[in-house]
Amino acid sequence: MTGSDNVDRPTLNPSHTPDDPQPARAQSWKVFFAKAWLRNALRLVWRMITYNPLKGAPVQIRIEDGTFWQRVFRGLCYRMAFVPIIAALCAVSLVWSATHPPNVPISLDPSSEGIYYDPVSLLSNDGTRLEGWLVPVLEPKQVLEQKENSLRARRPAVVLLHDHGQSRQQMMPLIQPLHEAGFVVLAIGLRGRGAGESAGATFGLREAADVKAAVELLRRRAFVDGTKIAVVGVGTGANAALIAADEDRNIAAVVAISPHDSAKEVLTSVLGPKQRWLSFLDPLCKWTFELAYQVDIDELTLARHSKLTAERPVLITQAGPITQLGTKHTREICEFLDSKIPTTIVSAGDR
Repeated sequence: MTGSDNVDRPTLNPSHTPDDPQPARAQSWKVFFAKAWLRNALRLVWRMITYNPLKGAPVQIRIEDGTFWQRVFRGLCYRMAFVPIIAALCAVSLVWSATHPPNVPISLDPSSEGIYYDPVSLLSNDGTRLEGWLVPVLEPKQVLEQKENSLRARRPAVVLLHDHGQSRQQMMPLIQPLHEAGFVVLAIGLRGRGAGESAGATFGLREAADVKAAVELLRRRAFVDGTKIAVVGVGTGANAALIAADEDRNIAAVVAISPHDSAKEVLTSVLGPKQRWLSFLDPLCKWTFELAYQVDIDELTLARHSKLTAERPVLITQAGPITQLGTKHTREICEFLDSKIPTTIVSAGDR
């Protein structure tokens, strides 16, 4: 054995864990940064309290009344007077951004699926201009073949209403199935959407007037049976459909997919701030919204439509946020309407 073999070497012990100073160092850094953040926050508050806007002025104004802490307290009270103004500006900003979502460009229309439609323009009760797609049951070729006989027939109709922040393109999956089932289909862009006039969204409250205008447009068409008009809506469109049906007893049926069920749900999900620590602004956002649009947000409560659901066919489905209607929704809606509003053709002479 050589001399190097006699050197003591450390033995490896798998159960031995060497001390690692890294966690302690990391913990100390966290404490340091926490203290630094607190110091910076306190320093910022102190600067706001002691800020002097006339510091650079050639003539300084000094108020020496009272002690130093009394002057600090007065300065703090002066600055706290701006808090309500700042809160009101925040509420106005939140309400404006929630009721004026960016427009979604319409890249498809019924003609992309080989369906004939007429572009229509209509006015809501308050003068807001709306645009829509009117899909008659008969194609121009059938009208030419059947001539006057086809024009005398009256058929049931459906109004399609999209959700908040969406466009009538959201309702495209329903147009072809309803058209093939024998319904006249009218898909409208609610106020503030598409190429119509700019207007604030009210989550179904003022949009109910848009529904009424669409229903009246259909009743004026010679090929529509005015006693068999249904309304199908998603989200905001669902609330608008329910409110409009409450006001118009001649609407035959309503399908409401994912309607807002209460004012609180609208405040927490759309209208108010998303941060939980800013939830104290919710009542201020509610008052700002109601004053700006002259509406009562509590009318969105689903419990208010209990009389409607007892008297007429109403399908309400809470499916969560929907950006595009799926096959399940389409089948469920078509089956419901087909069972509640038979697509029997009524001749104009029978009325």
